[in-house]
This record gives sequence, C-alpha cells and structure tokens, in this order.
Amino acid sequence: MLANGLNERFSGTNAGTAFGNGVYLAEDLGKSDQYVELDERLSVSSELHQRLYDSSQRHPGNVYYALACRVALGHSVRTQQSGERAVSMDTRKPIFPNGNTRELSVVDGVSPPVFHHSLLAELGGALLRYREFVTFHGEYVYPEFLIAYQRCSGGAPLQRQPLAPPPAPRVVAATVTATAAAPSYQLPASTPPRPKPKPKRAKKAKPPKDYSALMRHGGGTWLADAHKHKAAAQSCGARWDSLNGMLYAPASANLSSFRQWLPKGAIPQLSAPCSLERLRRKGGGTLLDVPFDEKDDAKAAGARWDGDEKKWYVVEHASSFAAFERWLPAGTVAALEDEAKAAAAKRLADAQAAWQQQQAQQQAQAELARMQAAAQARTAAQQPPPAQPLPSQREASPAVHAWPYQPSLPQQHQPAPPQQHLPRMYPPPQQHQPPPQQQYAPPPQYAPPPQQYAPASAPFRTFLTTPFAQKDDCKAMGGRWDPERRAWYVPAGLVLTPFLQRWGQRHDLNAQRVP
Repeated sequence: MLANGLNERFSGTNAGTAFGNGVYLAEDLGKSDQYVELDERLSVSSELHQRLYDSSQRHPGNVYYALACRVALGHSVRTQQSGERAVSMDTRKPIFPNGNTRELSVVDGVSPPVFHHSLLAELGGALLRYREFVTFHGEYVYPEFLIAYQRCSGGAPLQRQPLAPPPAPRVVAATVTATAAAPSYQLPASTPPRPKPKPKRAKKAKPPKDYSALMRHGGGTWLADAHKHKAAAQSCGARWDSLNGMLYAPASANLSSFRQWLPKGAIPQLSAPCSLERLRRKGGGTLLDVPFDEKDDAKAAGARWDGDEKKWYVVEHASSFAAFERWLPAGTVAALEDEAKAAAAKRLADAQAAWQQQQAQQQAQAELARMQAAAQARTAAQQPPPAQPLPSQREASPAVHAWPYQPSLPQQHQPAPPQQHLPRMYPPPQQHQPPPQQQYAPPPQYAPPPQQYAPASAPFRTFLTTPFAQKDDCKAMGGRWDPERRAWYVPAGLVLTPFLQRWGQRHDLNAQRVP
C-alpha cells in the first residue's frame, strides 16, 4: 500500500462490505482502531520494520499502525442504509444501480452523466458512533502518513496483563493413633491431589475468506500486482484487459502457474467450476474470452464484438456452443446448450399458448356475432306487420259511374241525377305470415395446417438463413431486415414458396412467432 496505494478490488477480503466494494475511510481514529492488529516486537524479516526502525529508532513494542490519507471526495451521495438496496438521503433513489456495489449512481441534472465520486455513511441508521467515507476508485486516495501508535490509559501505555499464577498446593498432614501397645507415629506429608484439567474450549471455526472479487466477469481470474512483473505473467499465459487495465489468468489456464500473484489459499475457491452468471452479457448473450490473435477465428465462427465491454460474445438464443468451446471455461458448453434448449422449449410453449388464446378469442367473437344476429331475427319476427293505408273517405263522384245516356234538351234545364250513396269498398283483410326462420349452422372448427409442408403464407415473420452476398436478392423479392435479431425475414402474409426454395428457415427465431 505504501508503494502502490489502495486497491478497491481487494475490498471484503479482510472485513465486511456493508456500503459496497470500495476503500473505507474514517474521520476519527477511533473507528480505524477497531480494525488494526497488534505488532508486539521487532521482526528482522519484516520489510515494514526495516523501513521504520533502525539503531536510532527502536521498536517500542505493542504498537498499532494507521494511514493518514488525503482523499478527493468530489460529489458525494449520503445514506443511512447499508446493502445493495440502500437509497440516498437527499433523492430517495437507489445509490447502487442494478445492484452493482462497485459503482455509485449518476448525479442528477448532469449531462453527460457523471457517477457520484464517493459515499458518505451518516449516523442514525446502520451507524451509531462514527461516520464512514467510501470511495470506489483507489486513485482518489493518497496515503500521506503512516502513523505508529500505542493504546494508552492515563498517559501510560496499556500492557497485556499476565496470566495469574496457579495457586500453591496445600500440604495436608495426617496423624494416625494406634493402640496402646503400638507406638504412635506421624505419616509424612502427602502429595496433594492433582487438579482436574479444565476442558478445552473448542475454537470457533473461522469463516472461509471470500475471494469472489478476483473473479473476472466473462471468465478468468484477476492477478493482483502482476503489472510489476508483466512480462513474467504474460509468459505464463496471462492476458491484458484493456477496459479495466489489469492482467488476468484465462479461465482455461491452471492457476498454480500464477500462485505468486494470488492471495494465499485462494486457488481452491478460484479453481471451482465457473458459474454461468459470470458469462452473462448485459445486453443478452454469452461472453467469450478471445485473445487478440484469435479474433478472426471467433468472427468466422459467428461471434460478435461488444464495443462497450470490449469483449466478444455469442448472440442470444444460440443453440450450439461447440464452435466456441476453446474460448469458454471448461465444463460450461454442455450447461449452456442445455439452458438454450430449455429456453427454446419455453419460447415455443409460450408462442403456442398465445396462438391458442388468439384462436379462442376469435371463436368467442364469432359466437357473439352469431348470437346477436339470431336475437335481431327473433325480435323482427315478433313485431306486428305495418298498418295498411285506408281508402279515401270521399264518396264517389257521379261522373265516375255509368248512368243512362240522356241527350241534353236545347234551352231546357237538365235535371240533375238523383244523389245515391254507394257502399264503401275495403280491401279484404290479409293474414300475417311470419318470415321463415333461418337455420343455424355452427361455424366450422379451425384445423391448423399440417406440419409436414411449409404453408403458402404465415401469420408471423419467417426468418431466413440468407447470406450477406444474397441480401439484395432477398430485398428485391420483398424480404426485410430485422436489426434487432440481425436476420432477414419474410413479412406476415407474404408467399413463402419463392423464399424457401432458395434459403432455409431460422428455427431458433421462428419459434418466437414474431408478428
């Protein structure tokens, strides 16, 4: 630490990480005094003692050490809670985005976004006596002084109390009196009985140290202080991570070759089978550990480059990982393929369930329309017929009827014919006949098309295995490009026959039934 400063990547290897994986500091030495260890006497082999003590400065004995540091706190976020779900006292927002305890949240109202530089743990929640300051970048901390001190009481150093001496054994004298004939005599001092040994207390088993901070995301193990011997580490097979600026041991390498750059006792834990969660990519997919010399082989096998994480990865929903086995940790290919099969089966089951639900809704809508039409027909049948118009109430005019011809007399008054009332004529009543009832025919049951042959058109997108050199032909025939899945597809409703005659189907994408 005196030569290279503080490294936040070793957080949690000696104490807890209540407020994240960072460098913990305090403004009161009483807080730091809770974590120091006693240095009883001078050790010739200790490099620290060689730097601090000589003939002019003797080792005083029973000393403790602490660092006085200058820290650039920057824009701090305050909290009274510990753990991954801690929230800010000012904004009530989570201080660790996505549960990542190695980086703080961004500062509100700043563009481009800037992460908080440090964390200030205030009193009142998880802390009751001392405040704590945590920074997640070791370059913000400058160790200025190394302080050696002793714990004192009343000005005098506290000394370890020696154990109390055992109590002195008691000597018991016994006198035996014989009969009058026998002379009396005194027994010599007898040896006191040995005290029963106290049962030894069983030592509490120390919990094993956690070295998960050395596990690299994407596979591999970080090598601490290996940059001092960069050439030697790279000759053993170490690789350089340009994003984090550290050397690491590949997942396929034997960690015993890197023993000098790993903590003592960390190899058994770090040699355990790699978890699949360490290979997850944030945007979906599986990360690969591809060296720079093999990038062309990885690209030819189908891997893609992530410019943000500076790593190669396998696309999401891939079904086979055999071509990428040499860039994956040992024993993970079979697990990844089993997981991919289970995910594909789940997507297919979800697509089938969605299709069945859609068909059921369509049938329910058709049945509802049929019932409404039948109800309207019954209502029309029960209504009375419309009223017929009645004839005119006027009486027939005499000129309408045929009277006997009477020639008009010249210059004589023509008598008017007598007024006669004719009976009114009504049309005969018509009998109402109800309209014939329509016979209900149940709708035909939907039968899905057989799976032995490809349909002429599909209600979903049909993804194709179109190579890059033939993309123009596919586009001219009506195909389209899906940038999210990076594949050509036939839109829903378009005839599939000319496409399937030239290219195959992407079954892994077609199982999703994208509309």
